[in-house]
Amino acid sequence: MPISIHKAKPKDATALGHIQVTSWRSAFRNIASDDYLDNMISVEHQAEDWKEILADSEQVVFVAEMEDRFVGYAWAHKEDEESIEWDSELISMHILPEYKRQRIGRRLFAAVAKQLQEQGCKSIYLWVLEENHPSRKFYEALGGQYAGKHQIELGDRKLTEVAYGWKDIRQLEIVE
Repeated sequence: MPISIHKAKPKDATALGHIQVTSWRSAFRNIASDDYLDNMISVEHQAEDWKEILADSEQVVFVAEMEDRFVGYAWAHKEDEESIEWDSELISMHILPEYKRQRIGRRLFAAVAKQLQEQGCKSIYLWVLEENHPSRKFYEALGGQYAGKHQIELGDRKLTEVAYGWKDIRQLEIVE
């Protein structure tokens, strides 16, 4: 099935909210609390957040579309915090569970990395939950280097996030 990767538009906010909530509930089950996943996040709330994100021209958001259905997204931006050694951050990337392991994440990450590179970025980093082993393996397979960790609160739980970084954003290019 052909997959189209393109920039997200404001009208895509609800679809992005659906992808985010569905992916979180699948990927974070047994990591975050069931109460948080089932009751504290909603497609409607996330869609409102996405409307704000997509209205901000500084944000880089790409979607994956297959059979006229949005199946994943990647969201990044230039890093403006001078104390951080990276030029850009992949803030969030989610794929609907039934579409994982089809190179969609790889293509989405490459698309945002290319856009960021065109904006002058040379490096990128991200945070991933330490217990999210499938995602960690994915980022390691793409050449991400361990870059630190910190604690976050997700609902009623304190969790550890691990940072991965790429000093050369060109590592993420896909050679067809």
